[in-house]
Amino acid sequence: MTMRTLMGMLVVLGAIALIRIPQKQELRFEEQTIEAELGIGYGVAVADMNGDRKPDVIAVNENQVRWYENPTWQKHVIVSDATPRDNVCIAAADIDGDGYAELALGAHWKPSDTEKSGSVHWLQRQGDPRKPWKVVDLESEPTVHRMRWGDVDGDRKLELIMAPLHGRGNKPPAYEGAGSRLTIYRPPAKPDSEPWTREIADESMHQTHNFWVGDWSGAPAKSILLAGREGVHLITRKADRWQRMLVGEGSPGEALKRPAGEVRAGRWWRGHRMIAAVEPMHGNTLAVYLQEDSTPAWNRNVLTDQLGEGHALWCGDLDGKRGDEVVVGWRNPSRDTQRVGVAFYRLSESRWERILIDDNGMACEDVTAADLNGDGKLDLIASGRATHNLKVYWNRAAHP
Repeated sequence: MTMRTLMGMLVVLGAIALIRIPQKQELRFEEQTIEAELGIGYGVAVADMNGDRKPDVIAVNENQVRWYENPTWQKHVIVSDATPRDNVCIAAADIDGDGYAELALGAHWKPSDTEKSGSVHWLQRQGDPRKPWKVVDLESEPTVHRMRWGDVDGDRKLELIMAPLHGRGNKPPAYEGAGSRLTIYRPPAKPDSEPWTREIADESMHQTHNFWVGDWSGAPAKSILLAGREGVHLITRKADRWQRMLVGEGSPGEALKRPAGEVRAGRWWRGHRMIAAVEPMHGNTLAVYLQEDSTPAWNRNVLTDQLGEGHALWCGDLDGKRGDEVVVGWRNPSRDTQRVGVAFYRLSESRWERILIDDNGMACEDVTAADLNGDGKLDLIASGRATHNLKVYWNRAAHP
């Protein structure tokens, strides 16, 4: 770290100390289990699956894709034993504007096999979205791990972004060598029968555990926050080139011990940017990087170092006030209480406070947020690993 960077961080620390964040109102969540026997809930997403303008919940386990119909939460299995085990990620979005969600699926999850594992699939609705969907195989990379939809080139069309965990052919324990190939898939007019085009946005990072897609500069094109061994990088397409910028160095220590695992972006105060990260990969630390207009430096704040394999992360405004909260889930017993769970952190009265949402009932593998009942408040949806469950946490805060 340079002296200039250190001084910039101290300036931000001083600014934070002087800021008095208005006291936020009490938040209360009411949990509902919508599936008690999901299996390993590798991924969870929210989208309108049947065109009724209500967000439904989609979940993947080892061998199935299921969706749960809002508001009854009736289960519909639309893919079963049609992809190489295990399924590991799902991406849902209405890419053609017809009011129905389209789905992409990542499968064949074998992280130690960096040569032959990994598969990417387009799921094609066959009329009734409650009936089984057609599985279309796409070109893939080994160790496919995470995928999301986003317009990363500014053409007002959604692309599928996929990140493998490892570079091709890399071996444990170091997994050094080729970089993980962050891949952009562009769907054709007929995604089930025409070839998809691919582009590599970045292949310089290793152990890229997760990423986030969002608006960074106000331009039509969205940017990608990618977390990996080398920290958190912002990857943006400028004209016909991809640019990469370091925004978070990850937890201190040797390179193999300090990668970032989970990453999300939000706003913390007066619109200033915030990046939340679980560090290292499957780590015990939840950190936030805060940005101030007065300095280009990002200040790293550790909110907790007691997580047990932090594996789920989200940023969002849960109480209707200015500033996002940080939601984190961990799948192994925590260091302090030896319990699994879900919690959120918020900046209040100049300090970060922790509010527990689920105490030992959710070994959390993934979490997302959406307004499920149309009351203007974000609810949380989480899937479990060892607990094999899927829960909704209803936001019961009384917004002004």
